[in-house]
Amino acid sequence: MFHADAIYNFPQKVRVDGVKTRYADYLNYDFGLEYFLPKSLNLMLEANGFLQGDKRENGAKISASDIKYFMIAPGIGWSNDKIQALLTYQRIVTGTNTDANDSLVFTFIYSF
Repeated sequence: MFHADAIYNFPQKVRVDGVKTRYADYLNYDFGLEYFLPKSLNLMLEANGFLQGDKRENGAKISASDIKYFMIAPGIGWSNDKIQALLTYQRIVTGTNTDANDSLVFTFIYSF
């Protein structure tokens, strides 16, 4: 199964420590592949990207304040009619002005 989505955001002007700040619009995109195994197990590979331009402070563009990253997340899951569980390892493989994190993430969803 293939999953994909994209979200484009328009941040509002804010004040940060008394400075009028306008963060640039940003795009967040995801896509994933899921392969189903016997006994309700599945393997999943997800990729997530984030792109945001330079911010403005008091109307002046702050150069090199853009944020970009691309992350991959392989994982294994189990599900039935009521429960979905996923354990994944997330790794940022490339980025600008972002943290380089390695994370283990567990997601649990119960439907009622």
